[in-house]
Amino acid sequence: MGFKCCRIKRFSGTPGSELLLRARRPVLDSKGVASLALPAANGINRVLRPAAHTDLEVQPSLHGDGLLPRVGDWQLYLHQHLQRQYFYLSTVRTTNRGNNIVSQGLSGKLNLSWTSQAVMARMKDPIDWLLEPSQPAIRYLVLTGLLGKPANDADVREVKEGMYRSGWVAKILGEQLPRGYWYSYASLSRPKYVATTFKLYALADLGATAEEPRVRKTCELLLSSLLRKDGGFGARHGGGDDEGHFCTTGNLCRTLIRCGYGDDPRVIGALNWIVRAQKEDGGWNCFPSKHGTLDCWEGLSAFAVLPRSKWTRSIKRSVERGAEFYLKRELHLEGREKYAPWFRFHYPVHYYYDLLVGLGVLTALGYGDDTRLSFALERLNHKRRPDGTWVLDAVHPDIGPGDPYQMKPPYEPEPPLAWAFEWVGEPSKVLTYKALKVLKRVERALTRS
Repeated sequence: MGFKCCRIKRFSGTPGSELLLRARRPVLDSKGVASLALPAANGINRVLRPAAHTDLEVQPSLHGDGLLPRVGDWQLYLHQHLQRQYFYLSTVRTTNRGNNIVSQGLSGKLNLSWTSQAVMARMKDPIDWLLEPSQPAIRYLVLTGLLGKPANDADVREVKEGMYRSGWVAKILGEQLPRGYWYSYASLSRPKYVATTFKLYALADLGATAEEPRVRKTCELLLSSLLRKDGGFGARHGGGDDEGHFCTTGNLCRTLIRCGYGDDPRVIGALNWIVRAQKEDGGWNCFPSKHGTLDCWEGLSAFAVLPRSKWTRSIKRSVERGAEFYLKRELHLEGREKYAPWFRFHYPVHYYYDLLVGLGVLTALGYGDDTRLSFALERLNHKRRPDGTWVLDAVHPDIGPGDPYQMKPPYEPEPPLAWAFEWVGEPSKVLTYKALKVLKRVERALTRS
């Protein structure tokens, strides 16, 4: 008994190649685990089987009168489609142990009914939890970003209006002072991480825009106070730093575009500043250096939210070079030792980097089908809980194991103040939404390619 496979759209024997397939009839072993026998390609048959947790393992099957040459360590990372009833196999890592076997990449779709109950139980859908009315901002993001509802949908309009009355957005805006700032008017970026810039970054992340007068007031305040002569944005209110600062410029461009300022000449000028600030290796750095660093992702994040129709030739080239900088390093390969905080998920991220931040930016830029995301996607899936959610690992400043962070660096006038919406160690609605958004983009990119 086996699968009848049909409609093979593509298969080739090169690393990263894909197989999109339709199949019928499951094969269940004595433990109730489904397997999928793939058709022969280059004289090789394979069997897909769910392995531990969310991985699938590809194993050689019988061919002719004997066993195939040994090919080991095929791993496929399993993503559940948010609405349709199938799993999507999106990313592959391979190891070739045979003398005559070409290492191949593979992806495809498996219907939920073909997978074992154990795997299905580990891949529960958290959408209902995210849509709970207690946090209308998350509900708004899920309706528009995951379920594809348009902005003029009645439910979307109602939820967006509601976010200004209750939940995190309402709470942040409720603490805003009359002139449009938080904490200190004299220092709009200090103290970290409760000052005005950080509040606006979070509001934009949660879907707030300048249609709300209080948000517009803060946008105008920052535009008038932080713009520098060279076209970038500085961190200090009223000057004192004559040149733009990279992290502030990237973060503020992304935030202002989300808030509705994408056509503002000041924002356009700051985007061009980001292009000019790019290093020869394709990265960026907020400190004096000839080399880029993975920590400086903010410029790419600004380009990611800018509509493609507004990308100039120089922005397009900057994106290509910047994306290659990250992909070449597989989103984590920097320095002699592993930097532990990059492997923990945080929110708000302020200007810090971690693997989920990198995945969010690269997939938003259209690189969801690049095989060099494999390591980061594997970590993302590994961190998913059995109920389909992701946990808030830490809050910045992340001074957990493996981080030499100084609570009061020499250049800071006062130590930072931690700020978060959710509890460390608990399922996070923000991170779960962001992770599902990444997987949705990966699926879309693989389907398109």
